[in-house]
Amino acid sequence: MAPDLGGWIHSFAVTDTQTHKAGFTLYKITSIVFPRAVPQALTTLVVWRRFHDIKKLHRELKRRHKSLGLSGYMPEPIDCSFFKRFDQDVIRKRKAYIVSLLDFVAQHPALYKSHSFAQFFSSEATPSNKIQKLVQKAARSLVGRSLEIETDTVDSGVKSNEDIIIAEIFPNDKDECEKAEDVEGDGDSIVDNGKSSDNDTSLDTSLTTKCNLRFLTPMASVESEDSDYIYEAALEFSSAVQAEANLDYNDAYTRYKSGVDILLKGCKDDLNDDRVYIARAKISKYLARAEDIHERFLKNSQRSIASIVSTSNFQLALDVSCNTNSESSGFYLERPWHHMAKYKVNALLGNKVLLVSCITEPLKPQYVMKGIEKPSSNSPTQTVFLPQHIPYMVDLLAFFQSDQKIFLLLKLALGGKLIDYVHSQNLSNEKTQKLNEEEEKSSDVCKISKDSPELVPDLVESSKQLIESVSNTINESEFIPRRMNGILLYSIPQHFLKKWSQQLLVAIHALHEKSVILCDLHMDNLLLDENSQLLLSYFYQNEGLSSDSFIHKALNPKALDNHFVAPERPLTLRSDWWSYGVILYELFVGLPFKAAHPGQIDLYGFVQYPENVEIPKVKRNLLERLLQQEPEERLDYERIKQHEYFADTNWEEIKQQGFNTR
Repeated sequence: MAPDLGGWIHSFAVTDTQTHKAGFTLYKITSIVFPRAVPQALTTLVVWRRFHDIKKLHRELKRRHKSLGLSGYMPEPIDCSFFKRFDQDVIRKRKAYIVSLLDFVAQHPALYKSHSFAQFFSSEATPSNKIQKLVQKAARSLVGRSLEIETDTVDSGVKSNEDIIIAEIFPNDKDECEKAEDVEGDGDSIVDNGKSSDNDTSLDTSLTTKCNLRFLTPMASVESEDSDYIYEAALEFSSAVQAEANLDYNDAYTRYKSGVDILLKGCKDDLNDDRVYIARAKISKYLARAEDIHERFLKNSQRSIASIVSTSNFQLALDVSCNTNSESSGFYLERPWHHMAKYKVNALLGNKVLLVSCITEPLKPQYVMKGIEKPSSNSPTQTVFLPQHIPYMVDLLAFFQSDQKIFLLLKLALGGKLIDYVHSQNLSNEKTQKLNEEEEKSSDVCKISKDSPELVPDLVESSKQLIESVSNTINESEFIPRRMNGILLYSIPQHFLKKWSQQLLVAIHALHEKSVILCDLHMDNLLLDENSQLLLSYFYQNEGLSSDSFIHKALNPKALDNHFVAPERPLTLRSDWWSYGVILYELFVGLPFKAAHPGQIDLYGFVQYPENVEIPKVKRNLLERLLQQEPEERLDYERIKQHEYFADTNWEEIKQQGFNTR
């Protein structure tokens, strides 16, 4: 859901499709608009459009977006192949694209107030004769028993008034609504190139109507008074949305649950299949929303925050739940913006991540500085939560903020990336093996040539000395290199594997206790300190409203491409255990998970392993119980701790070590 600064909130959904006999698919697009201050004043519009119309709308709005120099990047059409247009996967992706395009438009008043956008939602084409008759009958029955509400035209192209409670536009009979003329099918209307007959009332005739009346009516069919329960539930859901926008998650959770209860009780005795279908769909949607809010914000009471700055659409919050030292409060960690001048940039470590040093400190120590963009004035409400005191995660030392950005000053992990360390150890040992092989060859030459000293150059003796020197300088790390089909498989000693697996588990759980979802945890997030202890790169949490009721941080493309991100959406706390499983797979097997699963992850019914690579049964069991595509079937934190692989682990000791090594 994407609110705009004009005080209106827009929500879009593509709930159904119909196949037209002329050879294209129609998408049922629902638009819900209501003023933020009065969420009960909700207006719903439904139109049926083909994908051709969507692409046309995209072209027109893209030109306007570019000419006005608006922020952001407009989503581009996907899966436009003519021959695949009826594939269910293509239809699903197109539905998702339509919602993403409309949500983007809703963030820019200059776009959603444009003529092309208003025209897109200006009329409703009925999908079938059955539904047309149902709606017309409902509207006729409503004329005699409902109150007509006067409306004013707003800039969004939708007739509305802030005092409307719940209203929908229905095609009415000829006394109340004006019949539109059929137009040839160039993509703007749903007709079969003007060849339809007057007697055909199917989709290809699809009379478009302009209704000038708006009625107080339930969100579903008004054919029966029994549908009032859907109206009552809609009021609860609208209030829940407003509570969520104001970050009042307790109230939002309560109202979502209340709306679900109303629907459950109402649909039990409802004899209208259409309304029951609508009610069940809403039950599934809003129950999942309530459970997600409970899981993210209400389940764990340990999360305590101190607000550092709060504006109309942004709040920065700092974790103080484990903090007893007043000097370490959030206000102490915040440094004046002009102090940024003390830090010199030494290198670029990644996107918005810098290696810096403080020029005013005697030893000029190095730190990591990470940038966070604040939301623009057109963005919805957002909270950035900065956790502290997480075992086995790099420390937050300070932060600086301006009107546009926040910069986090983080402790540098001196051991670098874990994967780089593992690869370097394996490559070093592979070189050592080669040198040893060369030494054996040299020894053979010496044996053969012992009776012919002139054939043995001084270089042989020098080579032997070099080999001995290299062997002494390389630590006995037990990182034994292996090769499979020319690919170097790295091998990690068991004590390192167990230690890093334990430390990563504790770090993830500590973030979960503060309701922080890592989302795209991957190998590049794993670092080492000077003692080879594992450290997570710094994770923070974004919270706020978006198309699925939350703003989520942009997922790392590398993590997505390599299957580190769990397959379900939206991501929850349980999604991070999938990422944990993919990381353990790479550490246990010595090969990236993507190498054994090159296609889409839903193509695989079970975990794949490379041939001729022996994986102990206990490790296989752990991996396979973590890498379940259904979230509820994955191991959670408590069950992971109890797994046989972690037998005899003192978890309290592991956790305490994570604090002691900071």
